Amino acid sequence: LDQLIEEQSEVQEQTEALNDRTQESGIRAEDLREASRLANQQRQLRRDAEALQEDLEELQAQLNENNPQAAENVGDASRRMVEEQVPENMASAQRGLQWRSFRTAEQDQQEAINALQQARDDLRQARANMAETEAEQLETALEQLEGWEEQMRDIQRQLQAMENQNTPLTPEQQQQQEQLSQQQEQIRQRMQQAQQAMEGQQPGQEPGQGEQPGQQAGQGQQGEADDRQARVAADRNRKIKELWLGALDAMYPRRQRGNAPFPNYDRTLRELGKLQDALEDRLTEIQEEKRLAQVLKEDVPPEYRSLVERYYESLAK
Repeated sequence: LDQLIEEQSEVQEQTEALNDRTQESGIRAEDLREASRLANQQRQLRRDAEALQEDLEELQAQLNENNPQAAENVGDASRRMVEEQVPENMASAQRGLQWRSFRTAEQDQQEAINALQQARDDLRQARANMAETEAEQLETALEQLEGWEEQMRDIQRQLQAMENQNTPLTPEQQQQQEQLSQQQEQIRQRMQQAQQAMEGQQPGQEPGQGEQPGQQAGQGQQGEADDRQARVAADRNRKIKELWLGALDAMYPRRQRGNAPFPNYDRTLRELGKLQDALEDRLTEIQEEKRLAQVLKEDVPPEYRSLVERYYESLAK
């Protein structure tokens, strides 16, 4: 799906450039050849989208028994492609390229991209629901945040392009603004769902966690270490939740652009970056804990001995 989105975006960019060029200097022979080439690429992308729909239906059936929540997410992605008429929009874009209606083709391509991005969000949520450990949940959340950041930067770019033009917005551009506002609201809702899902999940124990050397020092020392770890974890989770909520608050629309509301993107992207940093830091901690746990299972090499001893000491504090 990522590859399909990337390839469709590339074709759209080339269609946009073709439209701009022909608007300025008319259609030349090389433009007709370019349009024919893009139409052939668009035809193949439509076929790929149809094959993807079939794959999603098969995947949903496979997940139904063992992971119904993930199956529901996959079903959402499949239904979205049908309801948003992704293959049909691609076919319409292909005809637009063949009939030299380049602006229409570009619009159809954008609608297909928007629907594919939303379907990708559904699949990422399916992956989140299949996560069994905290590390898997963090990796999925970071992937989701990266995708939403990319979409919001694209929305910001399109809005800035409209604001920088020297002429009033056309009815077509006003409609585009409203569509971008709806897309932004969908991103906010998806991020809220991801935050609630991550908060409600009880991650499984990471491999190696809980295998502490406290038994050698007595159960009392182990209990103190466990209590300290629990307090640290609770404080960390509280801070991460605050960052989630801060990013969500920043995404509420507070600025009117034309007839459509949008958030302050500079603030939104800044808050999103803080959340990403916190999740990446936690993922790094888990990876370090797993490496140390692996060391505990083996004979400790001399170069690691002091590090392991300090680790033991920190657990006992």
